[in-house]
Amino acid sequence: MQSISEKPPPVTCHFHETGSFVTTLLAIAGTLALIYWYARHAYRVHPSEDEVHFITTDDGWRVALSRYKPRAKKRKHPIIMCHGLGANHLGFDLRPDHSVPVHLAKQGFDVWVLDLRGSGYSERASLLSGKPFRWTFDDYLINDAPAAIDYVCKMTRSKQVHWLGHSMGGLLLYSLLALGWSDRIRSAIVTGSSLNYAGTRSDFNLYLKLVWLTDLIPGIPAGLISRLIAPIIGRVPNPFEKFNWWPDNMDAADRRRLCAWALDDIPSGLLRQLATAFDPDGLKSADGTVNYFERLQDATTPVLVFAGDMDRQCPPEAAERTLDQLGNSEESRLVVLGRGYGQQTHYGHIDLLVGRQAPVDVWPQLDDWLIEHD
Repeated sequence: MQSISEKPPPVTCHFHETGSFVTTLLAIAGTLALIYWYARHAYRVHPSEDEVHFITTDDGWRVALSRYKPRAKKRKHPIIMCHGLGANHLGFDLRPDHSVPVHLAKQGFDVWVLDLRGSGYSERASLLSGKPFRWTFDDYLINDAPAAIDYVCKMTRSKQVHWLGHSMGGLLLYSLLALGWSDRIRSAIVTGSSLNYAGTRSDFNLYLKLVWLTDLIPGIPAGLISRLIAPIIGRVPNPFEKFNWWPDNMDAADRRRLCAWALDDIPSGLLRQLATAFDPDGLKSADGTVNYFERLQDATTPVLVFAGDMDRQCPPEAAERTLDQLGNSEESRLVVLGRGYGQQTHYGHIDLLVGRQAPVDVWPQLDDWLIEHD
């Protein structure tokens, strides 16, 4: 009987499949790089600062202050402006004819816009420099902000400053007051800020369930993501925009400029600490030993507070709660902006200072408050 031998199984080669996978990855990476490059060039921002100063904090970080010199008779006290979470100074100065610091400089104020560590012109985290992507809100509060106040006072020969903080920049102001800085801050303005969001309708409540992820990842690449979505901003309805501004109150080109240039990455340690602002007793230090919200009772600096009727990050009730906690709340004031409050449009979050109607609805009130308290 003749035996018939079985054919050996065919040899499967994965080289072609692997090559296709690599080619696909390279194509995706190339497309994303092209979108990134396009956003940075098509939506370029031309800031109007006169000078950029760099200072070194006590813990060795190099942070930037963009200076806008007075363009009228000089006022007595300088202004420090501070941006919000994942933002930088360019968000205040998207174009020369619609710039908050330029406007204030035209009123005679010496304006200094702070870039907190890791943002804008300031030093970034780097393995080469030994500066890790691991800072918290307390690093801004204990190191960056005091260094900025000391430097600006030295350069302007002033003993006090005005502080204008948006969002987290307002949280910094409140926390400085909680730590006893009232004697150095003559007056303050905050927009879309609170130290206690517990029980409010802030959309951040939706993200609190994801805070555990901050133990697994170093941070959120908000700068990269915002640049990649910049081309569709103002063209395709999306939840990102309503979360950050009231669309009808933001020029579409300004929105794209903001996404292409004015947003930066957010470290996980910062997010974890800011999440304590949703605890019933408000924002605390990173180690949990200091409650900044409770300590506001000792503040003496007058504060002008702006809130947007459609702000999905800091609704008016959150802003009012922190104002009421101030030790001198009778000298401070809350202004809610929106259609039900005398304005022609609703207001969201970022548009409180740079919205279409802000030069009419907000900027004159900034002027009046600062001049009155100068």
